[in-house]
Amino acid sequence: MRNALARLLNLLRRYCVVARPGNRLTKTSLLPLAAVLPIAVYAYAMQAVVTSQTLRHERILADLDLRNLAQKLQTITKRDVAAICRDYAHWDDTYHQVLAPDPTWLERNIDCGLASTTFDLDLILLQDRAGKVVYGKGANEAVLADVRRYGLLQQCLKNPPRTGTAILDGRAYLCAADAVLKGDHTGRPRGMLLVARLLDSETLAELRPGTQHRIVLRLRKGEVVGVNELGPLRKLPACAQDVLFAERFPEEPSACPCTENAQAYGFLPMCDLAGRPIGVLVDVRSMAATMAFLRTIKHMSISLMLLCAVIAAVGFGYLSNRALALRAHRDELTGLYNHGYLQEHLRSQVQLAERYGRPMAVLMVDIDHFKYVNDSHGHATGDTILKVLAQTMVRTMRGTDVAARYGGEEFVVVMPETDLLQALSAAERLRTAVQEQTVPIAGVKDHGRSATELSFTVSVGVASYPDDGGSAPELLEAADTALMEAKRTRNTVCAYRDVVKGLEPSRKQIEKLDAFLRDSSIATIRPLVAAIDTRDPGSVLHSQKTAEYAVAMGRVMGLTTHELAVACKAALLHDVGMIGVPDSILTKSDKLTDEELSIVRRHCRLGADIILRSPQLAAVAEIVLHHHERWDGTGYPDGLAGENIPLIARIIAAADSLDAMTSPRAYKQAVPLRDALQELRAQAGKQFDPRVVEAAERVIADILEQQEHKRAAA
Repeated sequence: MRNALARLLNLLRRYCVVARPGNRLTKTSLLPLAAVLPIAVYAYAMQAVVTSQTLRHERILADLDLRNLAQKLQTITKRDVAAICRDYAHWDDTYHQVLAPDPTWLERNIDCGLASTTFDLDLILLQDRAGKVVYGKGANEAVLADVRRYGLLQQCLKNPPRTGTAILDGRAYLCAADAVLKGDHTGRPRGMLLVARLLDSETLAELRPGTQHRIVLRLRKGEVVGVNELGPLRKLPACAQDVLFAERFPEEPSACPCTENAQAYGFLPMCDLAGRPIGVLVDVRSMAATMAFLRTIKHMSISLMLLCAVIAAVGFGYLSNRALALRAHRDELTGLYNHGYLQEHLRSQVQLAERYGRPMAVLMVDIDHFKYVNDSHGHATGDTILKVLAQTMVRTMRGTDVAARYGGEEFVVVMPETDLLQALSAAERLRTAVQEQTVPIAGVKDHGRSATELSFTVSVGVASYPDDGGSAPELLEAADTALMEAKRTRNTVCAYRDVVKGLEPSRKQIEKLDAFLRDSSIATIRPLVAAIDTRDPGSVLHSQKTAEYAVAMGRVMGLTTHELAVACKAALLHDVGMIGVPDSILTKSDKLTDEELSIVRRHCRLGADIILRSPQLAAVAEIVLHHHERWDGTGYPDGLAGENIPLIARIIAAADSLDAMTSPRAYKQAVPLRDALQELRAQAGKQFDPRVVEAAERVIADILEQQEHKRAAA
């Protein structure tokens, strides 16, 4: 034990924290440990607080789960069951079939439609005003008797539709009943359509608030659905046994975290359409991870105290080393950051700009005739000029800009969230401020201004992201190229964009430019796209916004720069075929006829034919042709499915729908981004590629985060 303690003290002494004079332990040597002892005691006390607060938090989570469970139950009933019932009940064909049923129509539209596995309905009942059953699936005599007991037919003929839970033939159903009306919701009600989904284990699985939850349904007559999910019944706590195996039901939603079996139970009472209590939903959530965490904290409390003491002691040495590391990032002469830190910071800023699609700029500054100053006035004067320039840069630049000494008399300024015009303005401001500065000449004693002070100038090269480079080396190289051009005339500011315009394009120079700059067809086609968009007053800038969404999603999915350029052009031109659609159809606010829809759907093939006339846009034609194909193969014009649809066409399909949903039209209101995202998720695997939907989720999340930041800043 003594040897182990001696080795520990030797380790601490290495960090200059504990000194061990000779072989004796003194009060002085133990002073650092005594200093950190209150922190260790505080940590031990905190674990008790964390334990109590964690259990309280579990109860709050159980209450939240109950609210989520009630909301999901209501959502499934209204969104799925009620919506299906309303669509079929308010239909001219159904309105006529109630009076004169046609077996062929019932087979084609009910047996193969509403009653198919697509809608996952367990009960379908179509009755006329007199109660005669026109069509019934799963509707036996007991079910019909319960339907009459609820009086659903009479209520639907007089009142609004009914939605909720009902006990039919001793089993619980999620029901929706609606009067049979015409498609425009007019006409005298001719009967009732009732659809229902059985509350079985499969439906209960859809109600799970999370992946670790289990939902159990206990009905008043004793039936328990999903009881096998509870595990051994004898191990259930008293609160769960009272609900599941007794006749007592809670009157209000309640939660019961149980530490005995590491489970949290939530009880949600259920009432039927008549307002009578019929059972209770039990939400079971595992607290195994929480209890294991609390046990670990309890068992390791003593070890945590010792660990806190050691960490605090070693921390003194770490802070000393950290101070040295910070000094290593600074230039000793100017106090600015050095070359190594500049490279690291610039790479991180480029990554942030790429992730959020924001601009940034780089300034490269060089002192004019600096070698002449050193040779004529000495290195001391040269060092003074370097210091004055560094101070001027700090004074004229923003707090978010980072200035660093690149090497010798060259400096670099990294400017996040800055476009080219803003960077040029900042560079000109720096050049003017430097021109007005003077420095004393070392070794000259005369007090005359002309003999003792020296003025100097700088040349500045400016490069911007992403136009002049997509990586840190490319931006530095572009800024250096612009600086070389500025030094031709001295005391001037030059942008890399202006240098590129004045050069004869060579293979090496073209490879340095971003693909969007190299591809002039994007700038050429924008006026055409704008002219097409203005034909529909509700779709102004639709192609532009579709292109922005498509490029953002393509960047998330890892498309190359060339593929992003193709995606941008294809998105801009995806509706070029609309030039062949008459204005009367484009501006029509009512529902289009089948003939009008066929005319609109021709725009894909017409657009592809138009684009194929330009050899430079041949790669775009196939994408424009298939941008209305669906992942499940029900799209047009060729009915392609899955991976057979070009990837960029799948991306543009999602981007097109996203902008269409979030933009106002003559026939609909714009929906918020969050609601549009929910619709994309709902159509994943049906209309859209699931991978594309995942990329859209990340893009929308970034947009919403930026909006929150703007609101917070305001």
